[in-house]
This record gives sequence, structure tokens and C-alpha cells, in this order.
Amino acid sequence: MLYRLASRSFMQQLRIYFGYFLSMSIAVMIYYSFSAMTYDQPLLRRASQDVRIENFLSMGSIMVILVILFFMVSANRFFVNKRYKEVGLYRLFGMSKLRISLLFFWETMVLGSISLVVGIFFGIVFSKLFSMILVKAMDLSVGSDFFISWPSIWNTIVVFFFILLLVSVRSTLMIFQYQLGSFFKQKNSALAKKMRVRGWTFLFGFLGIAMLLTGYGLALFIGNLLPKIVLATDHYGWIVSFPLLIFFLCVVGTYLFFGQTMKVIYYLIGKWRDYVYRDLNILSLGNAKVHLAKSWRTMSWVAIILGISLASIGGTAFLVSVAMKTVQVDNPASFQVREEDVSTLKEVLAENDADILSEVSLTYKVVGAEIKTAIENETNTVMTLSNLISEKDYESFKKIYPELPEISLLDEKHVVILDSLQTIMKGFDRYESDILFSGNIATTFQKRLPDYLGDSLLRYMGLSGVTFVVSDEVFKETKGMDYRIVSINVSAKNEEALTQGVNEVLEQSWGNEIISSYHITESGIEGEVRFSTNEDANANESSYLRLNLSSRYPNVRAARRQMGILIYVAVFIGMISMIATGCILMLRQFSEAESEKENYKLLKKMGIPRKQLNRLIYQKNAGVFFPPMILGMMHAYFAIYVFSEFAAEASYWLAYLFCVLLMVVYGFFYLLTILMYGKILEK
Repeated sequence: MLYRLASRSFMQQLRIYFGYFLSMSIAVMIYYSFSAMTYDQPLLRRASQDVRIENFLSMGSIMVILVILFFMVSANRFFVNKRYKEVGLYRLFGMSKLRISLLFFWETMVLGSISLVVGIFFGIVFSKLFSMILVKAMDLSVGSDFFISWPSIWNTIVVFFFILLLVSVRSTLMIFQYQLGSFFKQKNSALAKKMRVRGWTFLFGFLGIAMLLTGYGLALFIGNLLPKIVLATDHYGWIVSFPLLIFFLCVVGTYLFFGQTMKVIYYLIGKWRDYVYRDLNILSLGNAKVHLAKSWRTMSWVAIILGISLASIGGTAFLVSVAMKTVQVDNPASFQVREEDVSTLKEVLAENDADILSEVSLTYKVVGAEIKTAIENETNTVMTLSNLISEKDYESFKKIYPELPEISLLDEKHVVILDSLQTIMKGFDRYESDILFSGNIATTFQKRLPDYLGDSLLRYMGLSGVTFVVSDEVFKETKGMDYRIVSINVSAKNEEALTQGVNEVLEQSWGNEIISSYHITESGIEGEVRFSTNEDANANESSYLRLNLSSRYPNVRAARRQMGILIYVAVFIGMISMIATGCILMLRQFSEAESEKENYKLLKKMGIPRKQLNRLIYQKNAGVFFPPMILGMMHAYFAIYVFSEFAAEASYWLAYLFCVLLMVVYGFFYLLTILMYGKILEK
């Protein structure tokens, strides 16, 4: 009889278990798809030229497991708490805690097994679609065949049954911790204690707001504050520690906001008598206080998870923008090659029927340079090996790269700095006006521009990593060593075959070693630069190498594939996080609806109109769904702002798109919850 009652109770809860079943099935589907793609040999072989996608997919699978584990533990706690009276009834009939635990265990296993079967089925059905999306994201030219991965099925079953086992153990511990007397007594006293507002509540409530505002303020002014802190402490670890400090403030502030600040806000609203005693506002406010006391931890976790998920997508967009911008800047032409290898390259081009569209030869001069940089009021003088290029040669590069920034030197002694770091990232330092080149040629700094001359590794780069655009006169007068880099744009029918042919003849390598003995003396810069011989450089000299070749097609291909798989994993993790957190809040509200039946029945007997009761339902559920969503998006916005302070040009449209998608998903769960909430109350 007891098992029949348990079965009937389980069947009556199926509607509430729908969100649990939905999230579990989607998680299983994504996990199986990620695992199956690691066994797709044509896909792996094609992508292995540039990236091992199985590593990224495994990382994504681990993240899916962590998200779904958090979801299942939270959902299981709701289910056990919701049915504590039922557990008490079983105990009164003489059923042991162990048998009750086994009952809940089999319920969890049955529901989990159904979710597992459904998830694997849809994973098999949609795995080809997911593979096609990945192929498109990575710009691969490979067919993705439909297949069933039996190792992935077995792996998915083992992993998710292990998660179900962990959840069942937790529910067993909860059941064994309950005392029989607590099953039927109301917990009003404990709840009233949580809702009580004391002096320390105001203190921690203010602290929660202060920590959030401090974190957001530090994010807004990180561009100004970080250089000052680094300068004051002489510790570059703050570049990592400062964002972590912002993250810590936001996490702790979120907990205090939902745990204390909102309690204070509701308390102050309760003092507004004109509002409280209008319509059912006093009842709505009381419900809000009760729900906050019960679910503030869940709301905090949801806000943090949403913030991290959206910020991760923003961080992925940041990395993708930086990587693609870098590869575009480093490869303005089809090939960049040292002058000695030009004839060999042209022979390969002819053999592969590649037509030369344009060709430009740039003459560089490697020299010693005394540069003064400053962060705030701190000036630092460095002696570094640098490259010079004449203004005339710089302008000739427009034949290859028409978008090259215009340069017009004020006079023959002014110089423009091309900073390869400034091309991608924002610099926190500045250059002082006086710049001295070897031969004691004094010049004046005019401005700093991004470096669009191609891969800087083809040049001899010292500590500064910059190239100077100088007048023809300064270029001739400065002492140093000349070398040439030839940029060639080609049109090829088969870029893959052309790249392979070039790599067979001209393998990319480091060479052309030079030795620099430049140093600063009272009379200026002394020393020389020369090609390396068999003799090693002495202690006062430094050696430098440069690459012989840079090809656009393989570099762009590698970047697109690496960034494609990164976006792919981030998007699916973001999606499962949204769905799982939305389901957690929905399940909590379903649980609350069961306990509110008598209250709503009483309100109907008192003659409260249905319209006002519906508005009460709307307000109650809005107070659960939207505060965590809004706070999570605020966390993500300021995290993305921090990323934007480090990147000169980056696109974050994907993160903003997911913010819109989050509002749509949570709006759907909100409406679904209202619909089901009303049906539960009516029943």
C-alpha cells in the first residue's frame, strides 16, 4: 500500500518534474554530442592541422557536468523539502528511513534514466547538426557523416549515472537528518527569524551595495587606476589581481545583496503606508519577504552563474576579436619573405599556377635607440634595438595595404612610432619627446600609431617592440644595418596546395642572427650591430633572430579554427547555464505553489477578485526571476567593460546577443511558471 501511495504521489508530481526532465535531457544531448565529435575521425583529421578539437570539447563536457550537477543538487533539495510531510507520513506508518531513501533513490533513477534515454536519442539525432555547426564555425571543408558513437553512449551513461548516484546520496543524507517531529510542525518561527530586520542587517545590507558599487566603479576606472597601482607597487601582478579583486567584490556583494540588502529594501517599503495599504500590496510585500528568506541563496547563485556565463562569452568574444585582428594585422599580404628567398618563392608560385597581383619591397634599418617612456609621473629610459623605415617606403606599402594610416612628418627630425602592441591592446604608457638613435641622431616624438606593416617577427625586435617611421634624411644618417622584406599578394586556385608547396621548399624558420653591442654613455649611443659569426657574443652584447617567412592563408586558417571551436563551446555552455538556472527558479516556484494553495483558497473565499489574485502571482514570480537576471547581466556588462579597457578594438556583439537571449529564455520560463503556478493553485 505504501509503495502504491508513493507511486501515486510520484505521478502527481510529474508536471513539476517537467523542468527537471527538460534540463537533464538537454544536458545529456549536449554532453553526448561533444563526446561523439571526439570520435568523428574525418573531422578530427581535418582540424588537427591547427587545433586539437577533442581537448576543447572535453573541456566543454566538464563544464556541462558542473552546471548540471549544480542544477540537479538544487532541484533535488527542492523536491525533498517539498515532500517532507509525505516522508513524515511514511515514518508514521512504520517505514524506515532507509526504505524511504530507497524510494527516493528509485524515483531519481527512474526520472534520470528516462532523461538519459531521451537525451541520448536526441543527441544521436542532432549530433550531425551540431557537427555541421562546428564545421561552419571553424571554416572546415569536410563532410560530417551521421553515425552512432557507442563509446560516447557508454561514457554518457556512466557519467550521468554517477551524478544521479551523488544526488541520491545527498537526498538520503537529508532524509536521515530529519526528525519525525519536524515533518508536520510549521517552520514559521524559523522563517520569521530569518525575516527579522536588526541593526546588523542594515550594516551588511549597506555593505552589499557598497561592495557591488565598488566593484563596478573599479571596473569603470580600471584604465586609470591600474597604471597608478602598478607604478606605486612596482608589481605587474596587479594586471591579473585587479580584475580578480573586482570579481571577489561582485561575488560577495551579490550574496549580501540578496541576503541582506533586499531585506532592508522590503523593510523600508513596508514603512511606506500609502503604498502598503493599497489593494493587495501588503500581501504582495509579505510574500516577497517570505520568498526572499527561503531562496536568497539560490537567487545569489543564479545571478553569479549567469554573470560568469555571460562574462565568459564576452571574454571569448574578446579573445576572438584580438586573435582575428592580430592575424589580419600580421598578414597584410599573401606572403612576406626575406629578400634572399624571393626568387625561390616565385618559383613555387609559378609551379602552382599562382598569379602575382602586387609586390612591394620595404627596406628596414636596424639601429640602437634610446627611448623614454612614462607611466603617470614615472619616467623610464631604455636602450633597445629598433627598426627604422623611411616615410617614402611606408607610403609605398599602401600598394599592399590601402587602409594604412596616413603619416605626415612635421619636419625631418620628427618620428612616428609604430607599436605592434598598440595595434591590438591599449597601452597604459606614453613616450617622451626626445628619442636618440645610433650615430647620435636626435629626433622628436610626434605620435604613436598601430603597426600594420605585417608580422613583427620578420623584423629584429628589441625590448620596445616598435618600428620608427623617419624622414629620408634621418634614415640615411642613422648608423645601423639595412635589410629588406618583400610582401607579395597572389591569386591561387588552390590555396591549400600552394601553402603545402611553399612549406616543402621554404620551411618557416628563425635565422639571420645579428649581434648588437649598443649601449648608452655620457656622449650618447656607442656600439654597433653586425651579423653573427661562429664566435659567441660577449657579456655586453645581445643576439637577435628573425623569421624568414610569413604566409597569410595558414595563419588565418589556424586562427579561424581555434577561435571557432572556442566560440562553439562557450555558446553551448552559456545556453545550458541559462536553461538550468531558469529551471531551478521554476522548480522552486512550483514547490512554493503547493504550499500556497490554502492561502489562495482563503483569499478567494474572502471575495478577492481573480484579476488581483493573478496580479499577485505575476508580482511574486517576477520578484524571483528578474532580480537575479538583471544583476547577472550587470555583472557581465562591467566584466565586458574591463575587457574593452585592455583591447583597443574588439567586438562584443555575441555577448550582447546572449543578454537578449537570456531575457527571452527567462521571459519564457517566467510565463510558463505563471501558467503552471495558476493551474497548481486552481487544482
